[in-house]
Amino acid sequence: MQTLTDETACRRESPTGSRIAVTRCYSTAATANDEVNDYVLQHDIEEMRMRQFYEQRARDAAAASMLQRAAGRQ
Repeated sequence: MQTLTDETACRRESPTGSRIAVTRCYSTAATANDEVNDYVLQHDIEEMRMRQFYEQRARDAAAASMLQRAAGRQ
């Protein structure tokens, strides 16, 4: 990995399935925008987890209710 400046690092990468290497450079400096994006991403992930949790609880409650009704009819 080469370092061009304090904030830029370059390295040669070979994409999957290719023998041709490409030089790619990345910024290593964290910006305020990166911090905001990380916070938003973490918030969105937590919201999706909670949504999945509540949807699973609703499915479980519906299944239990159907089992109770089926047991009451017999």
